[in-house]
Amino acid sequence: MWAAYVVAGELAVSLVGSIAWIRRATPGAEYTALHLTPRPPRGWFWRGYHVVCLLFFFSVLVAELVQTRGRSLGFYTCWNFALQTTYWAWAICDVSRTSRGRRLLLDVAFPNSLLVLTVVWLILYPRAQAGGWADKFLNELSYIQHGGNVVFLAVEFAADPIPMANGGAALQALFSTTYAIVAWIVHAVTGFWPYPFLKIETPSAPLWYAFLLALHFAFFLLVKCIAGATARRKAKSRTESLDAAAASLLGHDSAGPPV
Repeated sequence: MWAAYVVAGELAVSLVGSIAWIRRATPGAEYTALHLTPRPPRGWFWRGYHVVCLLFFFSVLVAELVQTRGRSLGFYTCWNFALQTTYWAWAICDVSRTSRGRRLLLDVAFPNSLLVLTVVWLILYPRAQAGGWADKFLNELSYIQHGGNVVFLAVEFAADPIPMANGGAALQALFSTTYAIVAWIVHAVTGFWPYPFLKIETPSAPLWYAFLLALHFAFFLLVKCIAGATARRKAKSRTESLDAAAASLLGHDSAGPPV
């Protein structure tokens, strides 16, 4: 029973801490330049890509809900897939690519998709194999939600190489903590735990909750490092191109007029 109190304390600290962080940091403030400096709108390929992704993700989400009769809403995978579907809808509307909210949503959705991919195939799937119910993960809908979605989001993330805002981590913490609290409420009403590591009856429960929250931050940091490195490489390439063009012009001018 003591484990339940410890986990409740962890969730309370995470909830209050993430809200305080959001209020203080104002997520999206680091994207002010993005908001004030409209960039060239993407071409028809990317607009079509967003439409296709929205239709595809929405179809998968509906199929999952119909197949499970809504029970999949109790799983973190479904929450994240709904978040990703919302992103594609927002991306279609953000033609000028100036929406800070859209970019923050991507900052949460992409790292979370990597986390879900890792947890499902490295933690849950081996347990399912040992328990004889691995077939629940071996179907088309599962492959899309636990892997295929990462590919689509990675393409989108790579096509918009700007440094990530730190405020996204606070939103990520709030999102995951909210899910954990809802999972507790669902368990109190139905007695059902969506994941074995969420059970609070074992002494290891506080460690699992702390580990999963830390894992969220780890994936956010990983993606942030990748985004920063990509942005720096692109800026360096642009600078080198400008330097080469300037050197070419100066060399041409110094040659002087023909005699």
